[in-house]
Amino acid sequence: MRDEDLATLVFGLWEAGAEAVSINGQRLTAITGIRTVNQAIHVKTRPLAPPYVIDAIGDRNTLQADFAESSAGATFLSLRNTFGFQFEISSESSLNLPGRGQPYLRQATLHVRLPDDKGVTQ
Repeated sequence: MRDEDLATLVFGLWEAGAEAVSINGQRLTAITGIRTVNQAIHVKTRPLAPPYVIDAIGDRNTLQADFAESSAGATFLSLRNTFGFQFEISSESSLNLPGRGQPYLRQATLHVRLPDDKGVTQ
């Protein structure tokens, strides 16, 4: 399995309506990187070890079918059939995922409004 394969699987889950996704306990966001570094797949710069366990929170009545019908889901299922990935889906009545963590401030701009000639700041 490659990083692109995991990314395709995750994208398919988002496309199917997943509200939250994690890989091996690492919570993902829309900008979380899934990359190969040397021989390991990394999520948020943390190496993962197989087996890769993907948890997703979504509508348990439709998420599986919507995943299979999504373009990314169909691509992943085709990869599974071609390369023989072990892939199991199950529905749980309850699932807890870790929080996404605090976002990092990358840039800030200070906007100062000066009062007009009447002393009113707008």
